Amino acid sequence: FRGELDSRLNIDFNRGDLIFLLGCVFMGVYNPMVKYLYKGEPMEVMTFWVIFIGTILLLLLSADSFTQVQWLEVELNVYLGLGYLAIFTTLLSFFVLQLATVKIGATKVAAYGFLTPVFVIAISVSLGEASFDWRIMPGILLVLLAMLLINCESRFHGLGKARLAS
Repeated sequence: FRGELDSRLNIDFNRGDLIFLLGCVFMGVYNPMVKYLYKGEPMEVMTFWVIFIGTILLLLLSADSFTQVQWLEVELNVYLGLGYLAIFTTLLSFFVLQLATVKIGATKVAAYGFLTPVFVIAISVSLGEASFDWRIMPGILLVLLAMLLINCESRFHGLGKARLAS
């Protein structure tokens, strides 16, 4: 919303917005489900099955449009870009996401995900691709406050357990 109150008040969801919102709901459910369903199998196996099932579902959902693409006319750069996205931003991200969920918990992993826009803003401003807009500062401060609270809570929670044990 770029910090504009009018934009927030006049929300108009289109089909793409609703699909994205549904994706957000599924991602919100994903982390706790990983923690719940994890039974000690190697993370590589778990990642393989997530990616494999996701690929099958996407292939089934997009099967009708495969005949509409002229596959031999697609430039090599497109295939290389897709390969990069498949390996680094999908496979590696899911592996790290699942590993972190099991190691530090779903709440912290979800919270750390909110740092992504903060890093994008910082990188864009530092590279000179964007100028800093002070209207987004409340959002950045909320994310940083959430990080502080989540990390302090786990320390205090750990102290409480240690006191109970002694």
